[in-house]
Order: sequence, then structure tokens, then C-alpha cells
Amino acid sequence: MLLLLLISAKGNSQNLTSDSLKELLKKEKQDTSRVMILAGLSRAYLDSKPDTARLFAQMGLTLAKKIKYEKGQARCLKLIGSIMGETGNYPKSLEFLLQALKICETTNDSEEIAHCNIVIGNNYDEQGDLQQSLFYYFKAKPVYEAIHDDRFLAVTLLNIGNSYEEADQLDSALFYTMQDYQLAAHLNDTEIRGLASCNLGNIYSKMKQGDIALGYYRQSLPDIEKVSDDEAWCEVTLGMAGLFKNAGYSDSALLYARRSLAMADMTGFPDRVLNASNFLTAYYENIDLLDSAYVYQKRSIVAKDSLFSQAKEDQLRSLTFTEEMRQHEILEAAELAAETRKRNIQMAGIGAFIPIFFGTIMVFSRRKAKPKAIGFMGLLGLLLLFEFISLLIHPYIEAWTHGVPVLMLLILVVVGSLLVPMHHKLEHWVKEKLAHGHTHVHT
Repeated sequence: MLLLLLISAKGNSQNLTSDSLKELLKKEKQDTSRVMILAGLSRAYLDSKPDTARLFAQMGLTLAKKIKYEKGQARCLKLIGSIMGETGNYPKSLEFLLQALKICETTNDSEEIAHCNIVIGNNYDEQGDLQQSLFYYFKAKPVYEAIHDDRFLAVTLLNIGNSYEEADQLDSALFYTMQDYQLAAHLNDTEIRGLASCNLGNIYSKMKQGDIALGYYRQSLPDIEKVSDDEAWCEVTLGMAGLFKNAGYSDSALLYARRSLAMADMTGFPDRVLNASNFLTAYYENIDLLDSAYVYQKRSIVAKDSLFSQAKEDQLRSLTFTEEMRQHEILEAAELAAETRKRNIQMAGIGAFIPIFFGTIMVFSRRKAKPKAIGFMGLLGLLLLFEFISLLIHPYIEAWTHGVPVLMLLILVVVGSLLVPMHHKLEHWVKEKLAHGHTHVHT
């Protein structure tokens, strides 16, 4: 059982969380805080309304880009990637997650880097690429150890153990899941402890140690029920049914398999319905009750059709989302081009104004005018010229240095060391040629 605490809002009522965040959004004026509130709203709706979650994440991303808030960009990109993964578009999901990771690495935010690695690992796990999922989980693990974040370390250990169990590397799975179980017990974290117990049941079941597996399954049920993790409950009860079947306790096997199916039906998990229906089909075939086997076989077919329909719906949603993102990127590009064009027009206007300004001063310097006024206007023109040069080269410096403050400072110091002596010389020329020159002509 995989745990996605990074992108869920466990432990809080969704309505309360979303409503309170919406109220905060109405009152908040600071853009950086608004970005984080929009990200919180996206996370609150992730498990229930992915379209709404996507909308809030996209609003947050747009605002974060506008104000160049990198942490907010990374957070919203990570959420959009998670939403794409939830709808089955794993390549597009990975694209957004890697963008988020790149920003976090640029800002050297080790905790956010670790969070990105966990979600990327989840992406690969869902695709069945367990080697890659483990690679990213193990990149996150030392970060949480270094900052003593035991909660997320427990999440990481659980997911590492889960990937090893899915890969049938049971010794490694047991090693990391047992660490997680002990850490969850120390933290008194009901959710992680329940899922760790479930995974230990799966591991020992595969190791053919039924008594130990059953003990862990039984331990997990109270914790899973307490946090209302219905999908995990389906997994545990079906796991127990398998153990009872292998031990020859047919009545108990039937009871727990039916419980698993009933919960899956009630909560709407078609994959869990399929697993339980397949188990019951095989169970009744084994005791030659073909009518009952046929009933559950029909349930399996319906569940398969439901999964297929859900997959098609997810695929359509992913395609729609991808196209909406493309259109949004086109709109952003158009807005950026318009802003660039506006800036270029303004810069051209300033560039044209400065020589006209100097020309006007030269004309007045040859006529009757106060020398101090001419000198002041000349110095003002110099200030305009040098500030214009700084304004002109600043975007290029930022692009060359990728916004690294130390490099920008060094380059600006070099530019300043060239401009300041030039400024002094021109200032002297203005005073001598314009102000004093004008005085000499008219005395």
C-alpha cells in the first residue's frame, strides 16, 4: 500500500479546509501568500475533485510566474504533476514534476527537493517502474534523516518497503517496512502504522509465513478503520481471506472475501471489486458450486468494464487537461510577447528622448540662460543616460547569471567601475562646456 501524504489533506475535513482557505484567499492581499493558499486549495480537492484541484493549481502557477515566486511555482507544478498522475497521464505528470524538481534544485531548497523526489517515486511506482521509484525514494531518505523530519521519513520508508514488496525482493521489503513500523509506533501515527502493518502482512504472506502475516493484518485493521482508509481495509480483508483459504478455513476465507467485496462496492473501488470477485470466483469453482462462481465471474466482468471505462475517462480527461494547458501556455506566451513589446517601445522612447534632451540643452547653452540651470540640466541628462544604460543591460545580466545574486553583483560592480569614471569625465565636460562655456560667451 503506497502512501501519498505529500499531496493529500489527511486528518482534516475537506469542506472545513477548503472553506477556510477560500475565506483566507478573499482576505489575503499579499501575492506570495495567495499562491500558497491556492496551492492549499488544490491539495484539498485532489482526492475528490481533480478538475477543481487542477484549476486552483493553475491559478496559483500563473500568479507565481507573474511575480517570479519560485517556491510557489514549484509547489503548483508539483500539484499539477500529481493531478496528471491521478488521471493516468504519467508522462505529462512526470514532465511537470521534473520542472518542479528543477526549480527546487535552483533555489537549493532541500526539503522541497525531497518532497519532489517522493512524488516522482510515486509516479514511477504507479507505472510499475520499481527501480526508478526506489532511486527517487532513496534520494529523499537522507534529507529527512538530516532535518529530523520523522513523519516524512516514515512515509519514505513505507514507500521503499512497498516498492520492494511489489518487486518480490522480500528481504529488503521486510527490512525497510519493519523500520517504518517501529518509527510509526514511536510517533504514534495511526495511519502510517496501519499501512505498515498491512504491508508486513503482504510480505509475510508472500514468504509463506501465514501466522505472522495474519497477526499483522489483524493489527492493521483497527488503525485503518480509525483513519477511514477504505481501500486499505479492502486489501487487508482480502489478504486475510487468502490466508484462511490456504490454511483450510473455508468459512473464514469466504467471510472476509465477501467483506472485502462489500466494502469495495460501497466505496467505489473497481480494482478492489475485481480482486475480490476473482477470489470468490476461484473459491466457488474449487468447490464445484458453478452457479455461484458464475455470479462472481459476472461481477469480475462488470468490474473490468468499469475499470476500462474509467481508464477511457481518465485518458479523455488527461487529453483535455493537456490541451487546456497548451492553450494556457499559448496565452501566457502572447501576454509575455505583449509585455516585451511594450517594454521595447518604452525603451526605444527613452533612448530617443535622451539625445533630444541633450540637443535641447546644447541649443539653450548657446542662448541667454542661467548657467546653473544649464549645468543642472546637463547633469540630469547624464543621470538619465547612465540609468538608461543600467536598465538596458540588467535583463541580459540576469539571463547570463540565471539570477544568481553573487554573480549579478560581481558583473554590476565591473560595469559600475567602467561607468563611474566615464560619468565623472562627462560631468566635468558638462560643467566646463555647457555651464561655464555659456558664461564665457555672455560675459
